[in-house]
Amino acid sequence: MATTQKDKNELTEALKVIIPKVYGPDSMFKDWRIEVISPMPKLTGFEVNYYNMATNFCGKDVANHSWFV
Repeated sequence: MATTQKDKNELTEALKVIIPKVYGPDSMFKDWRIEVISPMPKLTGFEVNYYNMATNFCGKDVANHSWFV
């Protein structure tokens, strides 16, 4: 399914649950902020390298439906 603005909002909210689950109570990860959040195919500049890696390792279809955060 294509990524949309609604997905961006849902992902932002989900990260509030996901990050503490993944990193636990480690104080190093207690405070965090999203600096970049973009659908992978819309990346530009240096960040397009992450899209290329996703394409290489996961395939173009997955990369085209993924987010860079």
